Amino acid sequence: MTLDYLIVGQGLAGTALAAELLMRDRKFMVIDRFRMNSSSLVATGLINPVIARNLNMYWNADYFLPYAEKSFRQMEKRLGESFYTPLEMLRIFRSDEERGKLEERLEAHPNPYVGSFRTEVPAGIAAPRGAAPIRGVAYLETKTLLPAMRQYLRNAGILLEEPFDYGKLLCEGPLLQYGLWQAERIVFAEGPGVIENPWFPDLPFAFTKGELLTLEIEGGPQHTVISKGHNLVPAGDKRYKFGASYAWDYSDARPTPEARALLEERLRELLQLPYKIIGQEAGIRPTVRDRKPLLGSAGSDPRIALLNGLGSHGAIMAPALARDLIDYLENDKPLMKEVRVERKIKAHNG
Repeated sequence: MTLDYLIVGQGLAGTALAAELLMRDRKFMVIDRFRMNSSSLVATGLINPVIARNLNMYWNADYFLPYAEKSFRQMEKRLGESFYTPLEMLRIFRSDEERGKLEERLEAHPNPYVGSFRTEVPAGIAAPRGAAPIRGVAYLETKTLLPAMRQYLRNAGILLEEPFDYGKLLCEGPLLQYGLWQAERIVFAEGPGVIENPWFPDLPFAFTKGELLTLEIEGGPQHTVISKGHNLVPAGDKRYKFGASYAWDYSDARPTPEARALLEERLRELLQLPYKIIGQEAGIRPTVRDRKPLLGSAGSDPRIALLNGLGSHGAIMAPALARDLIDYLENDKPLMKEVRVERKIKAHNG
């Protein structure tokens, strides 16, 4: 059977691609070896249209957010699972000076996702200077979504559970050939595995290690994300995720006592309730120096495409980027210039 697509990777990007192709009734095969420390699984799963640090609207949030909600709701129906939960977020102020500066910023540049500053916060949260409420936030439970999509693909016979062998992809004929499979196109969404991809060499990735804690908290805020440098995200049944840390210099993808100590220190500054740490996880994020994802075709073969570099904002971007990439490949619809794989990227400090 000739496929329309081969998809390499089943993290958040690959899952969004699979969902888009299912909606369009395309024939495809996903090739992926399950990894427990996938950055898509080790994530707070926060969909947030606002940059918490300065309360600016996140880049193209108005474009990404509506399709993210639409797509994840459709995935819930298809998979028979619940993993998308709308929430409010409170961005805690660190000082009166910071609050004043952010008020001035919002007066000059209003953000429709940020409400009037308030002094009331949920019980057990340390916020003597108040907080800014943020709308449009949701929690995406990737540890439900990704296994559910994986089982769906497995049941449909369209999942090849093995590492992708780049040397087995043959491109000489009118169709791409990978083992027994022929396809019109292939999309690589392999996350950090892109460093071994011969069709997309020397891309400006800056891989970062992120760690987060899973907590049990009695009496914590059940429907509100608390943000103060790090995010405390309600995950249901008295469970919370707290993080994530960022590390640019690391030796492996295992959790570290240093990150745990840092996160606990930040947690104690924020939380006035007893808590219990029930887990610590780490993963490697493929980010790009200019903080924008990479999409498009390989210069040597337009049938070979890439969707990668979603970074910490993957949950809000992935569905719309998957849609845009398929429209680009099938209908020659131009991609946003900011995400094109061929763009020139200057070094980005910090």
